[in-house]
Amino acid sequence: MKKESTKAFQTGKRAGIMLCAFLTVSLWVLTGCSDTKNDAGAADVFSENTDDGAGSDVLETSTAGEQAAENMMILTIIKSGEPEEKQAELVTGEGFSIYLPTDEWRQMDGANHWCTVINQDVQIWVESYENDNLKEEALSGWQSEEGILVKQQDGLLYKAHVHEAENGVWCVFYCCPLEAEEGWGRELSVIVDTFSIEKVAEM
Repeated sequence: MKKESTKAFQTGKRAGIMLCAFLTVSLWVLTGCSDTKNDAGAADVFSENTDDGAGSDVLETSTAGEQAAENMMILTIIKSGEPEEKQAELVTGEGFSIYLPTDEWRQMDGANHWCTVINQDVQIWVESYENDNLKEEALSGWQSEEGILVKQQDGLLYKAHVHEAENGVWCVFYCCPLEAEEGWGRELSVIVDTFSIEKVAEM
């Protein structure tokens, strides 16, 4: 009888040990799965935040780059039969814009008046007139040559391009020494062709 009791006790003890082991393993597996899921969720959140941040930086950089590109252009000038390329930068005034070769021009006393750094006699300036009468008065003494107004004074050659617009008349003037017409004259003509009038906003 004693042997049977001892055997039953040992059998029950082994069963208890196995049950404890099973519960321990089950708890470990459940805990591990939960941690893995939390880690995966955290990883997803981190990934999304990182992607969003990187995307914003790329967008801002692209926008800035595109804006900078729009403010620059290459001018091709034919001098002595040979093409010469110059990088030009957008310059804006009140109601207009024009491209001037980079680092080669400086502003004079007037807001819409520039001259070259190396020769003050080479100039470009912009004027606007509310009506034709004011324009005719300002251009008195000029002669028309192939649609461009021209005059000579004090050893300088003056030219003017006239632009009709909804808000009045715009004139782009430029001048250079007579002897520099084949050089500066050609470059000035290319520069003046980049002149653009801003569109009037509709009310």
